[in-house]
Amino acid sequence: MKPKKFNTVSEFKRISANSVKSRDRSRKSENPTPRQFDQFLPWLCQQMHICPHVAVERITKEKNISIRNRGYQLSRSKSIFSTIQSALDFTKIPNHSLSLTTSYSDGYNENTIVIKSYYNNFNQLIELAIVDCPPSINRKVIQAISLCLPFHSYLKKFKINGNGLTESVLYEIGKLLPHSNITDICLDDTYLPEGNYYVLLDKLNNLQNLSLCKCKINDDVCKKIAEKLHNEMPASNTLMTLDFTSNNITNSGARHLGLMLRQNRTLLYLGLADNLLDDVGASHILKPLMVFSLTEDEVYELRKRKFRYAAKKLEICKEHEKQLIAQMNSEEDKENNQPVICRKSIGRSKHLYIEPNSVNVKELAAKNIMDTFGKFEDVFDEDNVVYRNGHLYSLGNLKLCYLNLAYNHLSYFSLKKLCEVLKYQTNIKQADCRGLLRVVVNGNNIPTHCELLNTIESYLVNAVANYATQARSRSRVNMSKYCVRK
Repeated sequence: MKPKKFNTVSEFKRISANSVKSRDRSRKSENPTPRQFDQFLPWLCQQMHICPHVAVERITKEKNISIRNRGYQLSRSKSIFSTIQSALDFTKIPNHSLSLTTSYSDGYNENTIVIKSYYNNFNQLIELAIVDCPPSINRKVIQAISLCLPFHSYLKKFKINGNGLTESVLYEIGKLLPHSNITDICLDDTYLPEGNYYVLLDKLNNLQNLSLCKCKINDDVCKKIAEKLHNEMPASNTLMTLDFTSNNITNSGARHLGLMLRQNRTLLYLGLADNLLDDVGASHILKPLMVFSLTEDEVYELRKRKFRYAAKKLEICKEHEKQLIAQMNSEEDKENNQPVICRKSIGRSKHLYIEPNSVNVKELAAKNIMDTFGKFEDVFDEDNVVYRNGHLYSLGNLKLCYLNLAYNHLSYFSLKKLCEVLKYQTNIKQADCRGLLRVVVNGNNIPTHCELLNTIESYLVNAVANYATQARSRSRVNMSKYCVRK
């Protein structure tokens, strides 16, 4: 085949330029997309000139679902124990039930950041893990991951264990959380001299489970984290499990956690195993679980919240009144444009239509606002407090249901306090009253067998049975509603 001849130099340049453009388009089309996370992230890090090198291992989590029980599993309400247990299982190292489906080998260079990406059976990315990374993680790697988040809505879990975590990396993780669906963060066995783990709780996000085991957390870091979980803080409405296992928390840190438990009504699990607590520290944790007197500061903050609620409600009510009056006036104008059938008297013809009654408008607006705005709800509202001798008392934190105090320095006195708490919570008759369902105290300076332990176990067994009965009744109601919809 003879080579093509070009009549002019301009024609040769034009055809050459078109061939270069088509070659560039083909190269661009070969580039991975953000949906192809395993190929896209290393490519993007290379384009961003990120050092050290980044590699991704793809792992599929195989989960067998019984076909016979599948409908029941999809329709039943999720148990609180399954919620907590799934959060605790997330912190464990994956076992042989995971199947490796990538061509990567284990012989990585020591300067390589290996990111493990876990997929479910539907080929959806659900978890990322960086375990025992030899070099420090570049903060740009987290920025590159954040660019992929909009394309992976099922990504719920993020784990960094061992080396590699730095203050700047933790800051970048805190920045991406509000723009993701990540609910579980595990930073076990990581140590930051700055101890700024609290940055994960600064902004409103979907974080529900936070594990900080073996992080050498002291009382100062514990205090900063506890303050982020106080009432009206963003994380106080989302975080359900907090694990401080194997740290350096003493009675001082437990005191700050106790102050947090006075106000927080979302936290379900608190892990303090293998710390430096004694009976005083355990008392700080257990006291908020019973009735307690509100301090002057708590009463003052409660009044401020009530005032803000009333002011907001009044503002919305006034706006609603204006809308109702405008709606009535528009309807009146339509009626005025129609011919009048009869009039009682000529003298009253100008006052045939009466102005809207302001009292009726206010009552109607208040009723509509109450239906939509709702009543004042607070941790210390009228349903959760009692008046005794002129003082305001809270009924206590009845939401925390799982407490781990194993392997500390507790004695028989902590058992007596725990028994007192369980007896009090058993006698509380309140809707949505859960209380402690499981307490772990093994590994302490307590007797192996005694009457008090039997009493505590009896209280816990009855509490779990009552909760299971309530859960089954709710499940039947949900199932009946589902069947009616079907």
